[in-house]
Parts: sequence; C-alpha cells; structure tokens
Amino acid sequence: MRRGCIIPVARARKRSQVGSKALKLGYLKRKGVRIPETYVCTFRAYDEYLSGNRNILTILEKELEQIVRGDRRYSVRSSANVEDETEHSFAGQFETYLDVSGPESICEAIKRIWQSIEGDKVRAYLTKIGETRDAVKMAVIVQEMITPQLSGVVFTKNPLNGLDEVIIESVLGLGEQLVQGGITPDRWVYKWGDWIERPANKDRDLPLVQEIVTQARTIAKKYGKPVDLEWVYDGKDLYWLQLREITSLRDVNIYSNRIAKEFLPGMIKPL
Repeated sequence: MRRGCIIPVARARKRSQVGSKALKLGYLKRKGVRIPETYVCTFRAYDEYLSGNRNILTILEKELEQIVRGDRRYSVRSSANVEDETEHSFAGQFETYLDVSGPESICEAIKRIWQSIEGDKVRAYLTKIGETRDAVKMAVIVQEMITPQLSGVVFTKNPLNGLDEVIIESVLGLGEQLVQGGITPDRWVYKWGDWIERPANKDRDLPLVQEIVTQARTIAKKYGKPVDLEWVYDGKDLYWLQLREITSLRDVNIYSNRIAKEFLPGMIKPL
C-alpha cells in the first residue's frame, strides 16, 4: 500500500525525509510539548514533482482533504534540507504563506514553496555559499494557525556570550512584528532566579513570562543543548512553534529587536 506524502509531524523522525524544521517540531510533539496541529509534506512529494509527475499535486490535495479542517486556517512554510544549519540557516529565503484555508489553496501554497527554490533570492544565496540548486530538497510544513494575544521568541542562553540567562522578546498579536521594522518588543531577561531586565507596567504578564522560562528550560534540558524557541499565547494556552539550537551570532546588539530579526528573519508566523 502506498504511504502518504503528508504525515503528522510526530512521525517526522528522519532529517533526510523532512528537513530540520519539521524534525524538531516532531521532537517537540513526541516529548509532549504543546504545538499547533501540524503536518509535513515530505521530500518524496517534491522529488516526484521534480521528476515531472504533476499528478502529485492531485494526490496531495486528496490527502489534505482527509486531514485539514474547513473552519481552520493554516500556515504553509518550508522545511528544506539546507535550513537551520550551523553555518547557513537559509532563514527567510523561501516563501511562507499565512491564513491559508482549504485543501486546494494549501496545495497551491506547497507548489509555490517548491517553486521558490528557482527564485532569484534563493539562487543568489546559493551562489553566495557555493551551493547549487540541486543541493536543495524541500519538505513543507502545514500548521494550524493560532490567534495570539502575545507572541515572541525565547533564548535559553545569551546567544552572544553563552551567559546563563533566559532572554524573552514579546509583542502583542502577530510575532512577525518582531522581524519587521518599527516595532520594539518587550524584553525580559531572567538570571539567577530574578529578572535583571523587564518592561515597566507589565506585571500582568509576569505569570505567562515565568511559565515561558520554565517550559523553555525544560525543553532545553530534554534536548540537551541551549535553544531558541518561538512561542504564541492565545489567552489560554502557550504554544511552541519552532525549536532551533543556538548558534553563534556576531555583530548584533542583543538589546534591540535586531536579535529577533537576525535569528528569525523567516519567523514561523502561524500566529
């Protein structure tokens, strides 16, 4: 029997099949961490598309009919084999689509993400790092969107100097504001059991921010490495949207929203 090309993210266990982004989301799901309902369209579907099998789009649409809900909106984003690497993150290079609903529209978004590999931006980036287009394999994440009250990013260690402090940046509403100009996020820095930096007049957010610290540290302990994570709060529950290992970041002022812009230029956005 033919296995599906779109699988629940909890079944994403091999980077060689789904890429690093989906693999780490699958890790979070299997560890019992709350993430939105998430699926991944594997490399196999992309390979069939490249081979000229245009029937793959019809197959994907039929698979999507069995899993997506008509009353829900989804984000559709890349999980390429070359993304989130230590030296070359590829963050923000591929297309992301928000508020997508229905199997046909999601399928079209998947196709456009595949096609984004041929775009000038990606070609220029590949040339810059000395890679060819053939080096890229593309899986695609389909994730239910969460309507946020607050969203942001948390680092379980200072990503510039490795100090044992938890850094949180948050904004009202959509987290993509963190990676756009003109928005200064609230910043919280937790060290040695106390807040060494926190925004004024935000006491009502303290319970949530403390919970973010607790859960982020638990995730990092399970993962075995310092991490940065994207999160969203819908007024009731805290959801985790992406996990990355913290890698070196040079020439960035940590005390500005440039930190989010540099680490998350392609922020997940199912917010």
